[in-house]
Amino acid sequence: MKLISLDIFFITGCLVCSTAGSRGVFKEQGVQVSTEWSTFQIQGSNNESRDIVLCSLRNKFKRHFCSKAHALAEKIENLKKNKDVLGKNVDAVNMSLLKETYSVLRTAYYLAKNNRPFTDHKTLVELQQLIGVKMGHILHSRFSATNIIESIVKEMLRSIVNNIVSSSSKLAVLIDEASTLSRKTTMIVNIKASVLGEPPEFIFLDLVELQDQTSEGIIDALMSCLTKAGFTEEWLKQNWVSFVSDGASVMVGKHSGVSAKLKKRFPKLLTWHCMNHRLELAVSDAVDKVTAINHFKIFVEKLWVASSFRTVRAVWTSFTALVRHFEKASIDDQRNYTERQTYRGLCDRLKSPEFLCDLGLMYDTLHELSIVSEELQAQTMTLLRADLLVKRAIRVLASFKTQPEEKLSAALEAKDHGTLKSNPKIKYINTEEFLRSLIDSLQKRLPFEEDILKDLSILDISRWPSEPGIRYGEAEIHRLCACFNLCTDQNCMQTFPVSTAECKRGFSLMNTILTNKRSVLLVSNLMMINLNGPPNSLFNPEKYVQSWARHHRTANDPRSRQCKYDDR
Repeated sequence: MKLISLDIFFITGCLVCSTAGSRGVFKEQGVQVSTEWSTFQIQGSNNESRDIVLCSLRNKFKRHFCSKAHALAEKIENLKKNKDVLGKNVDAVNMSLLKETYSVLRTAYYLAKNNRPFTDHKTLVELQQLIGVKMGHILHSRFSATNIIESIVKEMLRSIVNNIVSSSSKLAVLIDEASTLSRKTTMIVNIKASVLGEPPEFIFLDLVELQDQTSEGIIDALMSCLTKAGFTEEWLKQNWVSFVSDGASVMVGKHSGVSAKLKKRFPKLLTWHCMNHRLELAVSDAVDKVTAINHFKIFVEKLWVASSFRTVRAVWTSFTALVRHFEKASIDDQRNYTERQTYRGLCDRLKSPEFLCDLGLMYDTLHELSIVSEELQAQTMTLLRADLLVKRAIRVLASFKTQPEEKLSAALEAKDHGTLKSNPKIKYINTEEFLRSLIDSLQKRLPFEEDILKDLSILDISRWPSEPGIRYGEAEIHRLCACFNLCTDQNCMQTFPVSTAECKRGFSLMNTILTNKRSVLLVSNLMMINLNGPPNSLFNPEKYVQSWARHHRTANDPRSRQCKYDDR
């Protein structure tokens, strides 16, 4: 046997014996690999002569390479290499046999992705068989479709979470509450993190039924959900950077709220109140402070400024039609006296310059705020961009004091040249007072003065001074690295969500999926497919089929009874 040159060994030892590991079934009596050889601790002679030391090592190498222990280690290594080839060949054979199961999984995935009832599964399988597609002879029932979707969701979630955990991506968690058809309070849990090194994206995690709506109950349910998904508390302490919720007192309470208690448990966590909710509260505060705006409170909802703007826009767009309708209704003899008087009062209110000017002011103001509200709901929105949007909106609203916007200008022109009749029961909204109150509320409700936000602004080059110093931003970067355990993570700034709008989208989907005939236990799986799953055309069932085949029977398993279809 040839002797291997000395430079193959990192120190002095046998690489083959060290990587062979356990001998397993190849164990022989009296044959054992020396610990010194497998751990690279072989030394030459203690003689000072280099030639004598090398000669001693050569003799040891020769005896070792000719030993039964080394030959056994080489045999194990060769078997490992052949095993990899054999495994690939077995997988290739299995793939050819699993094509029918592929088709069944694609059919079940189509049903979940398109919110179709699982009772359609058998019909779709039968249809594909009629056109020549091989679908096997089992896994054709709605119960099989349910189990298939559950298996796909588990594998999909496991893959996502394992990638996040292994790459130590920074994690943001968003939660919101709502009631289901059974009137039970449900908490939706979304996360935002970088997957496969891509920019951070929102991921639906789970739909959790709350047994206790106290802060402790919510925290227990949340931590149980995160642990079940695969996030350990030790990992969360290192990588959980943001928690976002709505403005309910149980969530943002200063001492006993969910945010406060999570902050004590995870000191580096940035807790954040949804900016869309803050915006609604700011508008509500301004409306409450200005008494002359009482007749417009019916248009200003406390949820989503964009919805309030659409209401005001509908009144403005249909103003002429509404006036004509009220005029006709006020003289309609088929209506009783009370109804006619009600319509007459509404008509007089709409035809007054006070109402028209106030409508124009509310239109312009809510239009600007609705733009901000819709921008804040964007999935790519960051804290720094949200800061710029809010400050820009405040500057625009301040300009309305001296230069009226389009709709208010049109209303003032109609007041001067039209035939509007003043209504003494209505008072004009003081434009300057209303705008000042609104701006103050926005500045109070939407502050960006926290140190962490100032430090994050250093990552935005557009905010740098024209001639920054050589060490500009160094202290802020050090604080960010210390706070969030950062090294060169460029995606951290994009990980911080500004709104729980993604949770609202999830609840909207839940209401679409959840019917009185749909099992509540399946809703979370269907939401996972809808929100996180790829389109039908891009769905690759290969890894899901492998996972399914390890624990279930395939579509052409000969041990199962063949499905029979009634002749129609």
